[in-house]
Amino acid sequence: SNSKKKKKNMKLLIAVLLTLAILAIVQADLISKNGEEILSDTNEGSALSAAKIWRGYATEIKRFFGISGNKGLQMLKTPIPATYDLKDGSQDLTELLDTPSKWGPFRSPLASKDASIAGDYGSFLSILKSKKLSKEDEERLDLFESAMNEKKIVLNEQLERCQGRFDRNNRGKSYPEYERLYCRFIADARISYDVARVTYENELDTVGGLVSRAISSYKEYDGSVYKYKEYQFSTLKSLRSKIDQGNSNPFAIIVQQSSIDSSKKSEDWNYESHIPKEEGFVSEENGDSNSFSFKTASSDFQMKITAENKATIQVSPDNWYNTDVLREHKKGPFLDSSLAKKFFGPTGKLNLLPKTLYMLYKPTVHLTVSSKDAQFFKKRQGATIKVGPFVGKISVKPDKREVDSNNSNLQTVVIEGDATNPVIIAVDNHVF
Repeated sequence: SNSKKKKKNMKLLIAVLLTLAILAIVQADLISKNGEEILSDTNEGSALSAAKIWRGYATEIKRFFGISGNKGLQMLKTPIPATYDLKDGSQDLTELLDTPSKWGPFRSPLASKDASIAGDYGSFLSILKSKKLSKEDEERLDLFESAMNEKKIVLNEQLERCQGRFDRNNRGKSYPEYERLYCRFIADARISYDVARVTYENELDTVGGLVSRAISSYKEYDGSVYKYKEYQFSTLKSLRSKIDQGNSNPFAIIVQQSSIDSSKKSEDWNYESHIPKEEGFVSEENGDSNSFSFKTASSDFQMKITAENKATIQVSPDNWYNTDVLREHKKGPFLDSSLAKKFFGPTGKLNLLPKTLYMLYKPTVHLTVSSKDAQFFKKRQGATIKVGPFVGKISVKPDKREVDSNNSNLQTVVIEGDATNPVIIAVDNHVF
């Protein structure tokens, strides 16, 4: 019986040894996969997915800028340069404002041919039922409209005169600035027109209702470009002036486990459903975003983002657009209700309207990671890499927390960009 026991124990021992050997082989295979170390943390802890980091980043952006509401804020995976000359360099900006976005945490164009917020807004108005006016009301409105149109003709004549003077005598200034300094007579014409327009619209609102007013305002829109209120973009000039004078208006946020935990408590975008599990937060410039995922324990990971300057721009379409008509009539009444579904909801073309742009100038990213994760960056020291939305050159140094605590497991990776223009990193939207 002792002999049988020994044989049984020997078989058990061999089975255990074989299992350990197989596990060792699997681990070795994982470490050498693709010729590069698959990084792991000695502190184990839960690894941070790209979705978690994006969610934490969005939470801190909302906290820093004081953004209220749950849905509406969308991140830009590739920031847009914020140009200063709206007359010559605003194509990217116009495209951003006029292109319908997919529903979700990232601003991404809808895959729809010829989709534009301006055009689709006009289509929406065309299927709304408007109030039928009496003959007396129509005649009364015609008088107000004629008065408004007369003032508009005067204004356009004055604008043409000023443009002609500008073309003949350009004093090195932009047209809006030239108009303000040398065409002061335009101000009176513009005020007269605005008074006549508001009077007409108020009367139209009274007898015809909101739909009639919105349709009337849209008639003046030529549909060629997305016209926004340009005065709102004075913020860009102010930011340019601060940069030129060396005045700072710094930005700084820290994304860590507490950011991710607090974002779970809010009913925000579901980042997990919009980012593939295999997608990393870090990628080599123009490379595969799957190339690297953090394995640093959540408790150790930290991402600090700083910038020399920051600014926000409140944006809204010009007078041709009426936000109230969308809010009050998105459920009709419609001439054809079957067409209404394409405008609102998760697949709608008018579900998100930009209202605020958030900009940073010279952003820098400081990552606190484990020494094992830092190896990925050390191998690319001096190279250009993309971390979330930010692109810059890599440098690696000991982390301050490591110096203070003699914890050799932590390293700081710095990614510093060299863009000369501020960049738009996020857009907050009206949600319909």
